[in-house]
Amino acid sequence: MAYNETSESVIEDFEAQLSFDGEFFIFFEGLRTVDPHRYQKIKNIAGDIELSPDTVCIVLIPCHLDEDNLRRSLQSFLGQDHDNFEIIIFLNAGPETSEQDFFDESRRLEAEIAEVAQEGDLRIHSFAQHFTKKPVMGDLRAILSEVACICAKSAEVNNPILINNDADTVFIHPNYIGIYEDHFRNNQRTDYATGPINWDAEYNHPDAMSKEIPELLIEQKLDQLAFIFVQKFYGSKFHYPANLAVRASSYMASGGFDKSMSCFEDASLTSSILSMRADSMYGEPAFGRDVVTAARLSTSARRSLSTILERQSMYDQWENFNDNTYHAKGEAELVSDYKNNEYFIQVDDISGALEGDSRAIEKMEKRLKLIVERLIIRHSLLRRPELISNFLRFSGLKLRHVDGQDDFKKVLKFSRDPGTDRAEVKGLEIDISASGRGLEYLARFFSSES
Repeated sequence: MAYNETSESVIEDFEAQLSFDGEFFIFFEGLRTVDPHRYQKIKNIAGDIELSPDTVCIVLIPCHLDEDNLRRSLQSFLGQDHDNFEIIIFLNAGPETSEQDFFDESRRLEAEIAEVAQEGDLRIHSFAQHFTKKPVMGDLRAILSEVACICAKSAEVNNPILINNDADTVFIHPNYIGIYEDHFRNNQRTDYATGPINWDAEYNHPDAMSKEIPELLIEQKLDQLAFIFVQKFYGSKFHYPANLAVRASSYMASGGFDKSMSCFEDASLTSSILSMRADSMYGEPAFGRDVVTAARLSTSARRSLSTILERQSMYDQWENFNDNTYHAKGEAELVSDYKNNEYFIQVDDISGALEGDSRAIEKMEKRLKLIVERLIIRHSLLRRPELISNFLRFSGLKLRHVDGQDDFKKVLKFSRDPGTDRAEVKGLEIDISASGRGLEYLARFFSSES
């Protein structure tokens, strides 16, 4: 097996029960042969980290030095029902950060990590690296996973669950670790599992950014309803590519993260795992994936908000992914930019539309047209006119000039803007006055009782 390729043990038998020791030898022998410098670097980092032998789950968090949510992210692990987990944090920065600033900021964050660890008796480890080139997320996650596997081997921890998180996580389910631990223990044929990701307004925190930003909630709720709709009515097997937990043996057998990917690295890994189990993907019982809906977490919505402020939809953030946008502004500045721009839907516009205010209705129709269009473009299963009809009815939204499925086929047209090559849906006009049920659903998230 060459490094970053599928293990021969799975090639020979796609239903193989993977051994941690066996996959460890194959994976790291490949790494040592292909890239001895990286192999030695990983070993040196792991040599400074000592895991407890009773560790079952290892939470892996890459953290850019600009991240301002790390303390809150770590505090979200306080009070977990299960305590047999450890956290490894990779502090990093690129050439935009000076040597002195890197030294000072990494030391500050290490002190912050130590404070939180002492506060909750958490087992947290960290290491730092100043890259001469811009760090790539796929490589950061690969380094973390490789370090975790070597640490587990040294501590005689057999086949731990590697849970990939981000430093901007602001809330996790109180039994988050336990849910994943129990699921993998009870489902031995599961290579990886994923859980849902919500914005911070999914929990009642006074600093929840999304509580002030209606368009974040509107887009997230429509996104969630789209997946529920597709699964409930059309039986599609959707799984979240993020909030990813994977057996260490399965990670190594798949070849690991694609080190060249700046985003979608988690989706790429899950695709690699499914590919190596391809012949049994839809079998019963099957190896491969599971969706653990109770393993919930919430993250900062700043990247989505950055995209919205460019007068796009949050769904466009993946097409126009740019780490510079992600780190360009802090959350408070982004929220202020949104609230001071009348172009965007504000909290008062939702109640105003419910009361028949023409200005609020016009604004919401204009923005919802873009939001729904981008959602349809993103979800390929929704692109047939009759599915759009059913989905919007499911969401409590009504289209103008459309009464039945035949009208949908006549009114809605898919095309591309010849100037930008951007996919569009012609004829999509939301009728807010006839969408009271959908508005009431959204309004309750901004009420004082929510």
